[in-house]
Parts: sequence; structure tokens; C-alpha cells
Amino acid sequence: MYIISKWRDYYDYLSHIYGQDKSIVYDRRPFHRPPPPEYSSSIKIEQKNLPQFPSKVIGISEFNNYDFKLVSICSKPFLLVKVAYTGNFTLYEKSKFPEALYKSLTKRHFFSKESYLTQLGKESSALLEVSKKLNAPVFSLETSYRNDAAYVDYNIPILSDLGIASVYPPDQIYQDISYFMANTIKPSPDTTVNDTMNSKEKIVSHGFDLKQSFRGKNK
Repeated sequence: MYIISKWRDYYDYLSHIYGQDKSIVYDRRPFHRPPPPEYSSSIKIEQKNLPQFPSKVIGISEFNNYDFKLVSICSKPFLLVKVAYTGNFTLYEKSKFPEALYKSLTKRHFFSKESYLTQLGKESSALLEVSKKLNAPVFSLETSYRNDAAYVDYNIPILSDLGIASVYPPDQIYQDISYFMANTIKPSPDTTVNDTMNSKEKIVSHGFDLKQSFRGKNK
């Protein structure tokens, strides 16, 4: 994988071990900002069924002292938390925050039968669609109150600054991002059957022998 970036993240050194495959390009430069007067602090992308996460404005007292957002890594959401109005966002880990916050996060939220925490680390088809629109495997976002739009930060997050390394080993994230860019955002010809093939050609492309594999059983 070939990384275009002005900064380094905790998995970058692996490109020198695995080699830089320039057919797989990960561009970590900021997303394009529109000129004034259309300038905004984030990119709005219409998308339904995004993972929900808490907001300090929804009236749950334990959340009033915290700000939240998500970081999507290969279409898997991770919760970021910071004390309101101070400090920087960091990955939510139970041991690093008060027990009251954990109890609130395990409650069923308003828009789903799931709790906030059960959504985390699971692949989301909605986040995958956002990744495809951005052509980016990693981004941070907030969602709308109605859960029908993602507000994506213009800057790609530096995962080492967020504490992601504590739950996502460098080897694994490097391989996941590389595969995601090569085969998921833009499906690879090696993993996609040509739609122009007829049914017999598709069977053969999967390694089956038409005479042997699909012969009728003897009675």
C-alpha cells in the first residue's frame, strides 16, 4: 500500500516491511473544502441507518459532561469521548471513564433495540457507503439527530492520537486498510466474477468441473 500523507500514524512503518504497492493508494490528505460562502466545518453526506452514538443534548444526565463522535475504520465504528469543552477526543474504554457513563452507554438508545456499545467494532453497511463516497477507509464523523446524514470531518484522524492502537494492532489495521482499499471500496477483478459470463462460465471460474461436479447421482 502506498500512503500519501504529511504525518505518520502508528502502522505506517509496515509499508517498508510489506513493500509499497502503488496500485493501492491511501490518500490521507484533507478532503476538499468548498470555497466561501459554501464553506462549512464538515462534509454532509446523506445516508440512512448510520450507527448511533450519544449526544450531550439528548437529556441523559451522565452525558452532559462529555462530547462524543465516531471514527470509522474499514466501515467499523469506534466511539470517541472527551470531557466537554476541554482536552482531546480519545477512544472510549471502560476502565478510563466513570462507571456511570458505562451504565448509560449499555442502555438501549432511542433509535434502536441495541445499546450504544453493541454497535461498536461491527461492520456497518451504512458506513461502508460513506467510505465509498469519500474513497477513504478512515474518517471521523457525527450523525444527525434523525440519523439520516453523516457530518464528516475534513481532516483524516491520526489514530495514534486517539488511542486506537490499544485495541487495533498495527499489523492488523495495516492489512485491513490495504485490503479495504484494494477490494472493498473498489472491488478487485480478482474477487469479482465478470457479469458478462454465462452461468456455465461462472461455475468454471469458481474452480468446478462441469462434467464431474454437477453429474447426476446414480440411483
